[in-house]
Amino acid sequence: MEDRPAIVPRRVRFDLSRVPKYWHSESPFLTYFFMSLSIVFPEGERFFIDSVRRYEDRITDPRTRAEVRAFIRQEARICQIAPQFERLATRLLGSVC
Repeated sequence: MEDRPAIVPRRVRFDLSRVPKYWHSESPFLTYFFMSLSIVFPEGERFFIDSVRRYEDRITDPRTRAEVRAFIRQEARICQIAPQFERLATRLLGSVC
């Protein structure tokens, strides 16, 4: 059996109350670039979750099934952080709409 790292879902918490306006390398470009990516990532993460969940019942290997469930939990936790990050983006950079 191949040796592969375990997927361990983590509870990620961030204190975003003291983030500077241009938080990435003090660069407006890099800050806006990564904020833009963060706006579209939650939809992609939900897509990955739905795609993996759709075929979960076909997985017969117990280890792989456990990894899939851990992956889903971790991605779901990341999706929970998205609204917090969106509020930060609006506070720092103003409305994007």
